[in-house]
Amino acid sequence: MADQSEFSAKQRLAASQLKAALAIENAGLLEQAAAMQWVALRTFIFSQLALRNIRYSSTRKALVLATSELGLGTFHSDLIFAHLIGTMAEWDEHFSINKTQLHSLKCRCENVRRHFECRSERAQSGI
Repeated sequence: MADQSEFSAKQRLAASQLKAALAIENAGLLEQAAAMQWVALRTFIFSQLALRNIRYSSTRKALVLATSELGLGTFHSDLIFAHLIGTMAEWDEHFSINKTQLHSLKCRCENVRRHFECRSERAQSGI
């Protein structure tokens, strides 16, 4: 059984990171907002793995486990897109993103979160 306190703590942290991403975006810092969107999604994924008692030793391994846990398809491409854009925004000093591109990133991050949550709901209801 997963450690509920670890799951809850990571869920709270992910929610705070999403709020920070919005504040950063509202300040006009689009690249930093993109990086924070990725950080929030990564924390959310970590919480979902904790809920399922799936252990990992790196972000790469967590992404592989998340993908194998939930299958491929749109989820996989949205996750890889978010990882790529978030990492580029964080590490590439020449990376730039506009509001439309940031919106696309936010939608893809939300798709990943919804996919996890729907999978959890189906598992809890026995579907």
